[in-house]
Amino acid sequence: MELNGSHSVASAAARLCRGRHDHFSTWEHPACPECWDVALQADKEAATAAGLPEVCEADPNLVDEVAVARAVAGEPVELTVAEWRVAKVAVMRRRGVSATRARRLLSRHVTVIDALGAPIESPLLAAVVAGHVSSPARVVALAASRRLRRRSERRAAFFAAAGAAGELVA
Repeated sequence: MELNGSHSVASAAARLCRGRHDHFSTWEHPACPECWDVALQADKEAATAAGLPEVCEADPNLVDEVAVARAVAGEPVELTVAEWRVAKVAVMRRRGVSATRARRLLSRHVTVIDALGAPIESPLLAAVVAGHVSSPARVVALAASRRLRRRSERRAAFFAAAGAAGELVA
């Protein structure tokens, strides 16, 4: 199996790499080789300890019911897009509110993540939920490009402010 975003351990490897190296994950290169090795070894050890097969296919539609219940209860939690959809419906039913109100209630404490575990911002999330962007690889690519653009804008603003204050020396 290729070491890309479709690998069952890609999310763990990408999160590890972001934490260690502040890496911007892409579908083709979710993590560096070192982080891949650590994530694959940890996965193999966990599978062996639990008596599970070493290789399992990733399921992007898998819903963690515990995470959804925590989100509906108002606890801070990270959800996949599939889990977020289930949580939104649960909030609508439980509180008798509209989809818009349920989305606002969830957005206070829920972070929606892409297939590699990186946060998805509101504008992109709206497009994903509406079905305009359905490929996990495309969602990862769009989310990464938005984060990269925001980081560049923040850096440009910092240097502009520092230059205006006379703090930068040529």
